[in-house]
Amino acid sequence: MRRPLLFLCLVAALAGCAKVRPEADFAKTAALVAATEDSQPLWVRTPEDEAFVAKEVQAILARGVTMGDAVRLTLINNPGVQARFEAIGVARAEVVQAGLPRNPSLAVLFGFPLFAGGPLGSLAAQAMVSVSDLAEVRDRTAKAQAELEREILVVGHDAMAAAREAKLAWLEMAYARRSLALASDVAGEVKKLAAAGKRYSQFGLADESKLATLEAATARAGLEVAELRARAGVAKARLARVMGLAAGQDFAIAGDVPAEPPALPDAAAAVAFAEANNLGVRAAAYAVKAAQSGVDLENIRWLKDFEVGAGYDLDIESNRTLGPGASVKVPVFDQNQAQKAKAAFRARQAGRLLQEARAEAREAAQRALEEAGLARATAQGLAAGVLPPAKRAADWAGTYARAMQLSELDALEARLGLLRERLRHNQALREEQAALVNLEFALGGRIGSL
Repeated sequence: MRRPLLFLCLVAALAGCAKVRPEADFAKTAALVAATEDSQPLWVRTPEDEAFVAKEVQAILARGVTMGDAVRLTLINNPGVQARFEAIGVARAEVVQAGLPRNPSLAVLFGFPLFAGGPLGSLAAQAMVSVSDLAEVRDRTAKAQAELEREILVVGHDAMAAAREAKLAWLEMAYARRSLALASDVAGEVKKLAAAGKRYSQFGLADESKLATLEAATARAGLEVAELRARAGVAKARLARVMGLAAGQDFAIAGDVPAEPPALPDAAAAVAFAEANNLGVRAAAYAVKAAQSGVDLENIRWLKDFEVGAGYDLDIESNRTLGPGASVKVPVFDQNQAQKAKAAFRARQAGRLLQEARAEAREAAQRALEEAGLARATAQGLAAGVLPPAKRAADWAGTYARAMQLSELDALEARLGLLRERLRHNQALREEQAALVNLEFALGGRIGSL
């Protein structure tokens, strides 16, 4: 009798020492994110962490926000990202809870005489522990552990999605600033052109149709400038939200856009890489493991609430008895058949969701690669095939206008055409950079690692 009691005491002592420590689990998420984003996430859990983040935010805002800074602030200061980090602690707590046996039960009955002068009272006590619950601990823990590993990957995926949004917002701001300068130049040239058209009309060299066209062009140029300024404001508000800035915290972006974009990978290699490294796919694989552990768990739950223990009895005649006891709910009607079926359905569902996740990863990689290729071809085509002749035409028109061999109106139109192509090229460069950001997110890793 002593050995079972010692064993139960040892189990109780070990269970009482169980603590929820998610630090190592978060380190896995942080490593996944840092490998792609070159920035270490921080899970803010203490006042010291909060003070560090506040100091970091102030330092970055004071010097200007680069694209890397935008990602860093997103990973340490965005409240939504921090909320997702808490899910890791919740999942670790579920693992700890799954490994804890059910508390033993203790029942005591005191008997008292009902009338004066009656027999002395009696005492009955019983201690029971659930054997069926102990049998579930291994599969229950395996299921919770698989769900934890899945949560680690899902949280990493969500953090990388937030980092992607920060990059896209920063790029939008950077290229909007450049586009705004070009559009302002275009608007200035259009105004010059309209003024020149009025002068030429006085000598019969520009008709009313030409003047109306120039007037409409002036209005369109003004609208383009207003639209780009609004886009820059929207992008700034979006970036402020993603970085977790409080109301009234102003900032300016700093640094240049990436200069040398990496070479695009082969389509087959990109698809294979995405299937192997996309965090959504890897998370779906752990969901399959969790579902299979759920099947194993329900298969052993057919005998529920089987308890063993010991009882002690002291009757009214002071006779003492001590002996083992057992309690079981006989599985006559409920043999856990419904829960077994549900677990089997969920296992099959998880397998099909894994197939869907792989297909989505392949599609996302192919789509992002095609979009990146198209954006790069457009930017290169404009740089090599459109901008050089447009510049030659503007230079030629300017030279002959100064020599009084070409009208100033024609020279201004050539200059306007060059500025519009530069604006178009700047937009193509932004689309290329945005496509590369989306491609890395779809791949689940750096383009250069292929």
